[in-house]
Amino acid sequence: MTIARWRQIADELRERITEGRYPVGSKLPPITDLQKEFDVAGLNTIRSAQQLLAQQGLLEIRQGIGATVVAQTPVTSRTTLLAQLREARAANQRLAATLDDTIALLEQEERE
Repeated sequence: MTIARWRQIADELRERITEGRYPVGSKLPPITDLQKEFDVAGLNTIRSAQQLLAQQGLLEIRQGIGATVVAQTPVTSRTTLLAQLREARAANQRLAATLDDTIALLEQEERE
């Protein structure tokens, strides 16, 4: 089975993003530069690759500005994202409770 060229390019760009070669906040090279690098004639090949990465939550694409890296790991679905956010919230709540206990203990020691 042959993989479409735009998917191959998306895979390569995703790998560069996850490895940190394009860190969060950085811009991808212009489409014309990527066309030369990947040896493709059409703009749409690069645009399709970038659109896939945008759908995966890695890029934000703005006309006239280009593609900016907004995350280092793809978001596979809203359900996954919600689960990750809930897990992070629970971990933060546990940490906050531990901090509250530590503060209370230190304040009690100060009073004694």
